[in-house]
Formats: sequence, structure tokens, C-alpha cells
Amino acid sequence: MASFTHVFTDGETPNWFKAFIALNITKERLENFVDREIQNVHATVGRSCELCLTENLLKCPTKGICKNTMNCNFHNTQLKKPRSCASSICEQILKNITSQHRYSGLPGKNTKAEPWTSNHWEIAKCFFQCDICSRNRFQRSIKYLFEL
Repeated sequence: MASFTHVFTDGETPNWFKAFIALNITKERLENFVDREIQNVHATVGRSCELCLTENLLKCPTKGICKNTMNCNFHNTQLKKPRSCASSICEQILKNITSQHRYSGLPGKNTKAEPWTSNHWEIAKCFFQCDICSRNRFQRSIKYLFEL
């Protein structure tokens, strides 16, 4: 940042260029801050067993995800039926996420439980209440926010 100080004091430098440099510096700092905070939440929440699916952890019916226990689109196979974690780790992680969540419950359609151990962004998805956070577009959307 010290190398840019002459640009800000020089009267010949256009204001749009100064704003561009300032926004880039802010973007970089914000990206680092957000990533560090998400890693802190990830460390606080804990690590999963990597075997449980999100569908296994959420009871049927789950508000906003599945309504009909007889013909549920979310728990639609035997593998995805609600069940307890064999090591009871994932239930504790789910409780930790829920206790830190602003709203009641877990937005299960935004996250996948299997990579909770290795991917701190999967934990972050639990705290977003929007459909824009779909699995394949989430990080691209976050990057877009930083591009503004």
C-alpha cells in the first residue's frame, strides 16, 4: 500500500483511478477478513465424520425444505432418509451451527454436510438464507460481491 501513496497526493492523478486503487485495496482486505472469519466459525463448529449426508441430519418434514413425509423430494431415497450419525459427531455440529444461526433451523438446501470437515465455505453456506447460494454458484456469487 505504501507504493500507492504518491498516486493519492499527486494532483494530476484522476479521481476515478484513485477510487479504483482504493477499492482494490479494500476488496483484498475484505476477502482476507471474510475468509479468516469463516475459518474461525468452522473451527468453532467442529469437524464432521464426512459420511453423513445433509438429508440424513435433517428430520422430515423440515421447514422450507420438505413438507410431505410420505412423498418427500428431499429424502427421496433410502440413502437420504433421516438417521443418526454413527459417531454422533454430525448431530453435534448441526447443534453448533443452529446455536450460532440467526434464524431457527438450518438452511439445508444451501449446504452439503459431507465436506464440512474440509471446506469452511460449506459451513458458511449454512448461514445464508437465500436461494442464490446454490452449491454450484455460491463462491462465484461471493466473488461477484467482492468485485463490486
